[in-house]
Amino acid sequence: MPETVLFDLDGTLVDNFTAIHRCTNQVLEVMGFAPVSYEAVCGSVGGGALRTMTRLVGEANAATAAQLYLRHFPDVMLEGLRVYPGAREILPALRSRGARVAVLTNKDHANSVRL
Repeated sequence: MPETVLFDLDGTLVDNFTAIHRCTNQVLEVMGFAPVSYEAVCGSVGGGALRTMTRLVGEANAATAAQLYLRHFPDVMLEGLRVYPGAREILPALRSRGARVAVLTNKDHANSVRL
């Protein structure tokens, strides 16, 4: 039994991509960009909001887009949230066996705790 088990949040414990897609397209609309597909957003996610937005709107617009995204995301973050099968059970099961369990993510702390 390992002493410590680390989990990623998005794509490992929960599926939060519906909200990520919605928030991204709302930001793009506000900035005058065309909406992007769910698949395009999923393919762009990774490394934080600034990197995601850089991939979607380019470097010149990324800082503004990321700022808008981070401001708006808490309002929509629970929409479509899905906990992956087994995620609710594995964390307490590991703890009951003496393992330390932690979740690592590049989401901010408050949103991560809420999710």
